[in-house]
Amino acid sequence: MEKAIITETFGAKKFAADLLYNSMGEESEFRIYPDYRKIYRGKTEIILSKAEYELFILLSGRPGVIFTKEKIFEILYNEEVPESIDNIIYCLVSSMRKKIEPEIKKCQYIKTVRGVGYKFEGKKIDVFP
Repeated sequence: MEKAIITETFGAKKFAADLLYNSMGEESEFRIYPDYRKIYRGKTEIILSKAEYELFILLSGRPGVIFTKEKIFEILYNEEVPESIDNIIYCLVSSMRKKIEPEIKKCQYIKTVRGVGYKFEGKKIDVFP
C-alpha cells in the first residue's frame, strides 16, 4: 500500500495522485479523476463543492486514520484555527455525507470518532489521471 504524505502545503491533485492503493482486482467503491475534480461511486457521479472534494480526498487517502476537526480545518483552509470550528466542520462533513453515502442513516464511509474527529472506512478507491 502506498503511503500518502500530507505536507503543510496541501495540494489536492498531488495528494490524489498518491492515493493509488489496494489494487487487488476487486471492484472499486469510488473512482477519482483528479484532473477533472470528479468522483464516482459505481456509475454515479458525485457532485461535491471544493471543500467537500478536498475533505473526501483527505479522508479517503488515509483510510482508518482519524483526523481531528482542527487538523481538517488547517489542511482545507490553510488558516489559523478559530476558537469554535465544531459547527464549520460538522456542516461540511454532514453535507458531504448526504452526497456520498448510499443511506444517510447508515454512514459506511465517513465515520465519526466521538470527541476526536472523523475517519474514512472504505475498501478500494481507484485514481485515474
